[in-house]
Amino acid sequence: MPGQRKRKRKQDEEHGRRTDAHAGWQWHSADWFADRASLVAHVRLLAAHHPVDERQLRIDTPCTRTDAPVRSHLRVLLPPGSALGPGGTTVVAAPAQEAP
Repeated sequence: MPGQRKRKRKQDEEHGRRTDAHAGWQWHSADWFADRASLVAHVRLLAAHHPVDERQLRIDTPCTRTDAPVRSHLRVLLPPGSALGPGGTTVVAAPAQEAP
């Protein structure tokens, strides 16, 4: 298909810029959620307290058996020296650094 090589090169460059900008940042566990509504509410609460880019959020849903309830694990990408406080909605000890 025409243009695929150019598009792929642009995607790789963008990924490289994001990787360089977030060098040293770490994923911190916010919490486990049993349903989508509580997960969305928690993300909104987190965004209300701190500006969070959607690229700084990761939602993992491990494979389960059909009889087990589905649970999702929310993780937040934070700069070095930062951590999530109790409840996973506040960022503590964040250095004065702007996220790209």
